[in-house]
Amino acid sequence: MLQLFALAALLAMVAGACGEGEGDKGGATGGQTADEYLIGYAAALTGGLAPFDTPFKEGLEVAVELLNDQGGIDGEIPIRLQIKDMKSDAALASQVAQELVDAGVDMLITACDVDLSIASGTVAQAAGIPALSSCATTPTVPTAVGEFMFLVSMGDNAQAAVNADYAIAQGWDEAYLLGSPDTGYTAKMPEYFRVAFTDRGGQIVGEDTFTVGATDYSAQVAKVAQQDPPPDFIFTPAYVPDIGVLLKQLRASGIDIPVLGTDGADSSLLVEVGGEAAEGMIFTTHGIVTPGSPLEDFYAQYEAIKGSPPESIFAALGGDAVAVIDAAVTAAGSTEPTAVRDAIAALVDVEGVTGPLTYQDQNGVPLKNVYLVTVESGVFQLIEEQVPTDVPAP
Repeated sequence: MLQLFALAALLAMVAGACGEGEGDKGGATGGQTADEYLIGYAAALTGGLAPFDTPFKEGLEVAVELLNDQGGIDGEIPIRLQIKDMKSDAALASQVAQELVDAGVDMLITACDVDLSIASGTVAQAAGIPALSSCATTPTVPTAVGEFMFLVSMGDNAQAAVNADYAIAQGWDEAYLLGSPDTGYTAKMPEYFRVAFTDRGGQIVGEDTFTVGATDYSAQVAKVAQQDPPPDFIFTPAYVPDIGVLLKQLRASGIDIPVLGTDGADSSLLVEVGGEAAEGMIFTTHGIVTPGSPLEDFYAQYEAIKGSPPESIFAALGGDAVAVIDAAVTAAGSTEPTAVRDAIAALVDVEGVTGPLTYQDQNGVPLKNVYLVTVESGVFQLIEEQVPTDVPAP
């Protein structure tokens, strides 16, 4: 579980959170101890991924503040953040990552996307610095980058398995897939679902693609409407705001079959954009507040610090990231990058904000709870949570 920061360290962190300054550290230069631990974040704070990276940034700042209130990592090493916007642009992702590495960061956090995480993570890999993706879920990111790259989120294959389990349990044997070749997330997720669903006895009866950022889904809606008999449900990894627009056009056309989705739907934008059409949608995600949970506690602390509730569950992943960093540096007994990397790879049941995370024998993708949520009266409600089994291979 997250520890709680010293006022002096907190003030130093706030002053440097989005600044350009550097501190005297041993970690990035190979030393064994440090006066502070500098985390660089090549963040997508503008552009298409801002609805995900911005909440993560806010949660990261809160988690760092809470940890520094108790002295920092292992109660001794305060964290300082250096955050730069790479504007959801792959070319800038590499450039900003290099700027942060050149500034001497001990750890790099990459954006919430497979392509951007690979672009930034490759820079960290070349420098021999551990990297964590804020919320990318493509399970091949660590292997594509190298041994210094890790995810904070569960993998897309895990989300697919949970969705497939739920559909089969409902007696829904026929699925319609709607993905997009425009991103790794929207391209690969339907393939993981196809494997998981058919392995469980389900059948894919139709499929189509869409353009990320589109405002007109009439062609896709017409193709679904032509299915005779209609499929039991639609599975799509469309994310906000696209998913809200798609739902409105599906429902307006009279298509009322269930829609199953993934963590990209977990945002207030789902209901803001989708309105009544969002009712009943089901999606996998990283967590949901339940009484007495670590997430409930973190959200309360977040609101006390920021003055308003988190925008989405992606804020909690910032808390998970800090929990992983704290546990790894503490276990390593060092800020030396290779030691920290090895420590992350060996972590078991680290208490994060969204639940326990295990990296041991997981190839950089943590084993953690996946939550299944639905929309009821405009509010997200928990259906179930599970650690998925029989997950498709990355």
